[in-house]
Amino acid sequence: MTTPKEVEQELRSHEELCAERYATIHHRLDRIEGMLNKLIWGLVAGFIGLLVSVMTSKLGAEELPQVMATPTDVGFIYLTVDPCPKQMGSFYQYLTVATEENHQPHIGCWNVNGPLVIVRWFELDEPVSYDKEEFKPWQGPKPEL
Repeated sequence: MTTPKEVEQELRSHEELCAERYATIHHRLDRIEGMLNKLIWGLVAGFIGLLVSVMTSKLGAEELPQVMATPTDVGFIYLTVDPCPKQMGSFYQYLTVATEENHQPHIGCWNVNGPLVIVRWFELDEPVSYDKEEFKPWQGPKPEL
């Protein structure tokens, strides 16, 4: 039979073991909470950065003229603000036309990438780049497609 002293001693050792286990669990929960806090604050900061980036890009966006053009050896390249057909992908936003005398117009899509105008002509496999400064607002009639 166990004496009250033995029961008390066993109870104390059990309490010490449980206290140690609870301290370990509490430490792990604190660490998980800290990681979740860092993750949430990182997501909030990233979202705010994305929001500021979008807002500043919209504020700094310049209004494009309806048609810009540059002369070539055989005609003109016209950059319009008409939407590009969806089959050209999301990068190419606007429609472009190149004219030559006695030829059908060449149709493609374009977008600006830094100092370059990138044009993807429908009949070519690879995009072609032009210096953005070459294109000036066109005052003449809008080219026919």
